Amino acid sequence: MACLCFEAQGEISAPVLVSPQNGEVVQLSAPPNEITLLWGNVAGATGYLILITGPEEFGEPLEIEVAQSAQNPISRGLNNLVTGTYTWKVTAFGEGGSAESSTSFFTIQTGSGGGGNLPAPAPLLPPDLVILRGDSGLIRFQWTRVEGASSYRLNISPPAGFFVSVSQPPSGTKVTTSRPFTQAQAGSYKWSVAAVDNQMRVSPASPERQFVFTSLASAGWDLDESGGPTPEDFFGFQANWQRDFTLSDLNLDGETNGDDAALMIQSQAPPGLPTPTPIPGFFAPTPIQPLANSQVPQTGIDFTWQTVIGALGYEFNLLDDNPNSNIVRVIEQSTTSTVSTQFTSLPIRPLRWRVRAFFGAGVVGPYSTEIPFTVVE
Repeated sequence: MACLCFEAQGEISAPVLVSPQNGEVVQLSAPPNEITLLWGNVAGATGYLILITGPEEFGEPLEIEVAQSAQNPISRGLNNLVTGTYTWKVTAFGEGGSAESSTSFFTIQTGSGGGGNLPAPAPLLPPDLVILRGDSGLIRFQWTRVEGASSYRLNISPPAGFFVSVSQPPSGTKVTTSRPFTQAQAGSYKWSVAAVDNQMRVSPASPERQFVFTSLASAGWDLDESGGPTPEDFFGFQANWQRDFTLSDLNLDGETNGDDAALMIQSQAPPGLPTPTPIPGFFAPTPIQPLANSQVPQTGIDFTWQTVIGALGYEFNLLDDNPNSNIVRVIEQSTTSTVSTQFTSLPIRPLRWRVRAFFGAGVVGPYSTEIPFTVVE
């Protein structure tokens, strides 16, 4: 494809994306699995460049050139889509330079030949390749609602062939259920979900996701202990989580008490693992507090950042200079302009924090700026 080169910026307005809307779930029941992208006509533009990224099965990011048109909005069809989350943005260009739209994301559900042509749900939670830990607890599973379904089959393996039936909720765009896991069930798991209609016909299964559940140690240890447990001590699993290392406790409500903090798993990514590559165009959350180089009291510490529009949730990291210490939480999306999580108690020493948003189907944004601060008495 020929390169589009621009010498000037800002003299042309940025396109406004119209459809699919940011965060929209689109159901496609039969090939060619096509949607239409719509964006606003930009005065003075001579053409547009669309950039689309999708799940691994979609392939490499796709660039499409579109000539200017008298239509408003401008449209472009896109077909052969697979189930998963996509991002897209449009750049307008012309003699006055170029301007880029914001990045938007949408989720595709596809499927045919089963469940009365019901599409496969799109898995949302837990994020793919995540590690959940606790002596016992409820793990929350979430996926997109499929219109026309009467129930869902949540498949969790091992054991092979095991599934849980989940009823269709009366309303909403997502389906959520929780399953108990005990200390004896520590291990590596895969999960997927399929929709079922009122004639018991089953849709294709969603893309398979993987997580690791591991129990806490029976006794705590000091967070300063540099000779703490290694990943091999706790995660003796041959699992693909190592491609995208993360640790997440089971306190999804964002509340952790002092005992929880003292018992947090200490670990580090094995050497040579790549840093997860964020999807281009997504923004990092903006930290609010604690401020950089500030001093905070040992108890009742709140961490707050600005909400990222369209995110499903956040991965919060609390780090220090001990490479074996890493406290990470999964925080659900907020309905307000800010998101926060609180620690009842933290050790007295310098620490750092950062956060990133995740958007479902393995899509993550970049980390925020790493904020150093000091815990004092």
